[in-house]
Amino acid sequence: MSRFTVVYVDCPREELEIERAVLARADAELVVAHATNTTEALAAAKMADGIICRFLPLGRELIAACPNLKVIVRTGVGTDNIDVVAATELGVAVCNAPDYCIEEVASHTLAFVLACNRRLFEQNSRVRNGPPVRLHERGHGLLSPVGRLSEQTLALVSFGAIAQAVAVRARHLGLTLKAYDPYVDPAVAEAHGVELVALSELLAEADYLSVHAPLTPSTAHLIGERELSAMRPSAYVIATSRGGVIDETALLEALRRGQLAGAALDVWEDEPLSPDNPLLALPNVLGTPHTAYYSDVAARILREMSTGAVADALLGVRPHGLVNPNARVDQRFKERA
Repeated sequence: MSRFTVVYVDCPREELEIERAVLARADAELVVAHATNTTEALAAAKMADGIICRFLPLGRELIAACPNLKVIVRTGVGTDNIDVVAATELGVAVCNAPDYCIEEVASHTLAFVLACNRRLFEQNSRVRNGPPVRLHERGHGLLSPVGRLSEQTLALVSFGAIAQAVAVRARHLGLTLKAYDPYVDPAVAEAHGVELVALSELLAEADYLSVHAPLTPSTAHLIGERELSAMRPSAYVIATSRGGVIDETALLEALRRGQLAGAALDVWEDEPLSPDNPLLALPNVLGTPHTAYYSDVAARILREMSTGAVADALLGVRPHGLVNPNARVDQRFKERA
């Protein structure tokens, strides 16, 4: 009989050799559930020592009802589906995988910038729905305005690890780089060639507003009607962090009124993304279904990192990605030798 039980409450796969191999070093048994709501999750995880989750909400009621629970690990960067405050009060460690997909999301963001700059969604539609029209046949109005990247500004909302990786890539394209982040060390921004400015200035000067803020009570709808109205009509909004940071209703109205040139979104307020989302009906919106994180390498690292955090926590070693360190949580952990 195993020493610990770990429940993957909303497991997306049947092949779990990686997870079982990592958990074996903590003598932990992996129990797989496919819960779709809190009731099903609680039934599966009530006696769990550890919980792994993807998107299923884990609130105070569930956490409090699991007397053996020591650690919850989210297989991703955001932890907005977990009541971290309740977990902390109850002495349960909460971990994420903060750095498994930095390269992937940064590359996806830059792909969005390039797609917006070159108006690829409009050009692709014209090629598919045809016939394609050469510029010299009808003048340059077909694509105008198209700016030169070296004369444009990429504006970053939040300047954490992913935004920093975006800056490294974007600098080589000649973009001017600015960011809004009241928490970042100015020396970090300076080292990346990024000017820190107030949000109002960032909005006014952005050709591409790339939103990288996590979703928290203080960042929900951070970019709303007032913020969008402060932007240039030639500007684009890009989102690869969490959909709720941008007010989609306000974004929809801004795009319909021609207040913005377009948007490129990988994250949405309601996920999984519905084909009925009205933003998808607009020709100047480029969308992907929350896949910026993905590569084959990142997927493997995520699985190893997530289960590794569970195993470490159960063994009393400070886990990677701990998001709620405090006295009650910390007292259980020793530093890795």
